[in-house]
Amino acid sequence: MILKYNTFTAKQGQAVPRISREYVRDAGGVRRGFIERWDVEGWLDEDTPQQLTTALAALEAALVDGHDLILYLPDGSTESSHALKTADCLGGVQVASGPDFDRNEGGEYVTYRSFRVAFEGFVEDESAEQIIEWEETVEISGGIQGRVFLQPLVGRPVEQTVATQTPYVMVQSGRALGRIPYPAANAPKFPSRVTDSSIRYRGPRRYARGVFSDYETSWTYVMTSADPISGTPTAWGS
Repeated sequence: MILKYNTFTAKQGQAVPRISREYVRDAGGVRRGFIERWDVEGWLDEDTPQQLTTALAALEAALVDGHDLILYLPDGSTESSHALKTADCLGGVQVASGPDFDRNEGGEYVTYRSFRVAFEGFVEDESAEQIIEWEETVEISGGIQGRVFLQPLVGRPVEQTVATQTPYVMVQSGRALGRIPYPAANAPKFPSRVTDSSIRYRGPRRYARGVFSDYETSWTYVMTSADPISGTPTAWGS
């Protein structure tokens, strides 16, 4: 088998990948995609240390982010079932570590040189929900006797009743985290009673140059009513 990445092509059987996947789930436990990791161990061999030095420099020059990582059949042109393509990964294929040259036994750097390098790519499930995280709270207050305390210069505070009933106040606040683009803010439960509101947008997470995800929208509504007002938070997905 022949491994290729960017301008680097390993000789037949000289770069063997160990491939693993770690699934990524959103806050609700639904699978969002997976991180695929290739841990590659291999070696370069040449006739002289000078030629080996040139080959090592070519390997290091090829290890930049954003290229396809493909394991080909021995003919060198037919793709095997193992391929991590940058177009399928959010932010492209990334060089996670390496190259590492941590062996010094035998003929290392005489006619061959062992190396290790790791690649990773985050492959999103296109059928996954747009919303990654969601939360909302509702706080209700008021509807009680209004009292104030006057503080005289000398003596005990004086309690006074200023209203037989205070207004009912509901504060509805929440946040939604989406993949792309910003999620819409949830609507207020009593639009005609809104006395104050705010919508806040937080910048997305950068996965690679020009590639962003995880857009957050948050909202707060204050609703005031002379009559009793009630409600519960909106559940995720309802």
